[in-house]
Amino acid sequence: MGNCNPHYLLNLELTASIKAETAAIKSPLEALDSTIKSESRSIRTLLRSLSSAIKTLRDPSSLEVVKPSLENVKPPEEVKKNVTYEYEHKNKDEKEEVEEEEKPYRETIKAYRDSHMKMIMRNPQSADELFADLRTLPKAYMDNYLKDKTNEFDLLYEGITKKRQLTPLSSDGNLDMDGKRIRMLADPIDNQDCVNKHYLMDVKKAIDVKINSVQSIILEQVELLYTDNFNNLKQHIDRVG
Repeated sequence: MGNCNPHYLLNLELTASIKAETAAIKSPLEALDSTIKSESRSIRTLLRSLSSAIKTLRDPSSLEVVKPSLENVKPPEEVKKNVTYEYEHKNKDEKEEVEEEEKPYRETIKAYRDSHMKMIMRNPQSADELFADLRTLPKAYMDNYLKDKTNEFDLLYEGITKKRQLTPLSSDGNLDMDGKRIRMLADPIDNQDCVNKHYLMDVKKAIDVKINSVQSIILEQVELLYTDNFNNLKQHIDRVG
């Protein structure tokens, strides 16, 4: 005859319940493993595209950018901080003329950059598909894989920025960041390098945004998953206790 000890029966019931709860956790974690591998492939594809883009950016002539002719275009008479210009003024409408001639160049660069940004900023998979084991994610994922790739990116970025002594452009495209001197678009190659520099900064930020977005969703879902299963187990113990 079987053991009728109530504690023994309770232990059997609790053991079965724990196994069921463990199975409930195991299934989404296995799904998460597949999701992480998919995300890893996505990021590897992204980094390969980024590497290709960097190689392209190293050769501005391959961008097929419409470079405006700024010959004889002069900046306006009035400028901040008595900046000295390297060429003479032509008329009172120089600023508008410069902006008009720069327009196709800037639009081409923007379209080129935006096409990559859209690829980079693809929405992560929906939150209900993302679960994680807190002991391995995100630390191991970040430390092992992304650390090397981030270093690789930084080296490429550093190589481009040191290619010339670049002056970061302000939003108006003229004054450098500390406002000490003017840098117009008279030299398309130099300006291209400046665009490259800011483009790469945008790309790096976009990668960080994607990684942080996926991490935050994963951590949120882990917390919900474990909280739900803990509460279910606690309610079961309360019922049988």
